[in-house]
This record gives sequence, C-alpha cells and structure tokens, in this order.
Amino acid sequence: MKFMLLLGSLLSLEVFADSIISERVVSLPVNISSERVKLSRRGYSTDLVKILVPELADVTIANHRNTGESAPCLANYEAYSTDEIIQNRPEIISTPFTITLTKKTVIDEEKKVCKVSLKESVLGFVRGFKFIHDRIIAMPDRHVDDCR
Repeated sequence: MKFMLLLGSLLSLEVFADSIISERVVSLPVNISSERVKLSRRGYSTDLVKILVPELADVTIANHRNTGESAPCLANYEAYSTDEIIQNRPEIISTPFTITLTKKTVIDEEKKVCKVSLKESVLGFVRGFKFIHDRIIAMPDRHVDDCR
C-alpha cells in the first residue's frame, strides 16, 4: 500500500506501508535486582526505569545499548521507581522477548531515490511491566526503480 505526501510545492514523497520482515520470540535470563534495574535518563530526555539485558546483544542486529550503559537495555514508561519492578524479590527469571524487524520504504521523487530503513523493536514484560526498545537503521539509498 502506498501513500503520497506533498510537502510544499517542491517535495513529493511516496511512502509505502511498513512491512514486517521477521518476528520471533526468544527467552532470555533477566536479572531483577538493583544491579540490572535502574532509574536513568541515558538515551532519553527524562529518567525512566530501565532493565539491562546483556543477552539481547546475542539475538538482535541493532545496538540496543544506550550510551553510557553497561549492556543493552529496555525502558518502561509506567513505573516511577526501581522498587516497583524489584519488589524486594531480586531473582533471575527467564523472560520471553518479542523481536520484530520492520522495513520502511519512502520514495523521494525529486531525487529519484528510494530510502529504506529497518526498525528493530524489542518488547518484553517483567513482573507485569512492559519494557521496550527500538532502533532504526538507515540503509543505503536505492535506485527509485527498485523501490516496490
């Protein structure tokens, strides 16, 4: 499915609907303790409860480690403190994570190029709280005729 966007009178972009390239579920160990659950703004504009999951590096293609963190991480937008996640019960639990790779395609008619990006999304639930992390990877421009 395609959509036309007109931005002013000079620029015309044709946007294709995003398409899922792959989606899989992997189970990884999650250390629910003050060692791996933290309140931090690294990579964000405000403090968020994050959980570090080093094993994500083994099963993802994108870099899910925020600058300054010691491992790949996922953020939660519901909890206000690490205590809500740890709950005075530190432990290591096997947690399923859904990893989705999506292709986004945009044609730049003015430049006659096709712009493709890949978005890798990671989603998991820890003690009922949703943790997510996305990364977008820009691919090299393609010839407009190869944009389908």
